[in-house]
Amino acid sequence: MGRDSTNQISLALGDPFWNRGLFADHFLKDRIGELDQWRAEGGLAEAFAAIDRLYREKASRFRTTTNESQTERDFVRPVLDILWKENEPGDCYEVQVNIPNVDARRQPDYAFFRTAGNLNDAEARKGTLDYWRDVPALGDAKAWFASLDRQRGVDENPSSQIANYLYRSRVRWGILTNGRIWRLYEREKSSAGGVFFEVDLEDILKRNDLNGFKYFYLFFRREAFVPDASGISSIEHVFQGSIEYASEVGDRLKESVYDALRSLMNGFFEHSANALDRNDPETVKVVHENCLIVLYRLLFLLYAEDGRLLPCEEEPYHSIS
Repeated sequence: MGRDSTNQISLALGDPFWNRGLFADHFLKDRIGELDQWRAEGGLAEAFAAIDRLYREKASRFRTTTNESQTERDFVRPVLDILWKENEPGDCYEVQVNIPNVDARRQPDYAFFRTAGNLNDAEARKGTLDYWRDVPALGDAKAWFASLDRQRGVDENPSSQIANYLYRSRVRWGILTNGRIWRLYEREKSSAGGVFFEVDLEDILKRNDLNGFKYFYLFFRREAFVPDASGISSIEHVFQGSIEYASEVGDRLKESVYDALRSLMNGFFEHSANALDRNDPETVKVVHENCLIVLYRLLFLLYAEDGRLLPCEEEPYHSIS
């Protein structure tokens, strides 16, 4: 199933984001409300109104001929001016800074800093790998209708490109956008490709969805990468919380798999038509092996359904599932 159809299913289910394994869905939906940054909502409505106005005045008129520089000038950079400022627009990001060990023709479009002071301090290190040591996130922008997954000519596809930037610079987080779609990558988890957190900003603006906009605003702004009183940023809270949740699920799954396997085996033995002798070691071995096959096939299907890789909301699959 392609990215567009998967995203449509996600939106149909009410999710304003598409999470491709970067965080735990459970944390994004049920636990994120515990974060102070999520509850604060400071500046949320104002940012929504400002970005919505930008979209109506500029981006809604973009066409397939709109190129990368036009997209950046008229929409991406003005949005970043709203999201990444400490005192004034543009004071916390630098454009077109090279990574020494990356082809000069392919450089990230943005280096983001937590404070204007960090940006100013890094100026003397520009052109060296050391420049990137205080950069919590880098960014790359593409044309409005450009795919974030397909290869462009001789260039690698944008998703692989930003993963390469993260690896070369040792920066932790990456932001990739074409203005419509905004993605967040993490250096280690996204290194193999296909792992990211995505928000369809255009869809959110078209639906006038302030609650959905919250997932964009709180994940892609400067404050998401600024440590709180405990020394941990909100983006790190979500990331670590997701890892801890996955670990808890893994522990519970081990116990559940054992119980499920036992139930399956008992079912096969207790079904009289099978005529299976539970006291025969060879029979037990065969039943055990085949029940493992059934169980792992079920787990595979459940994983695929949870990841929206199967048409769970479509008939006839929905009724059968």
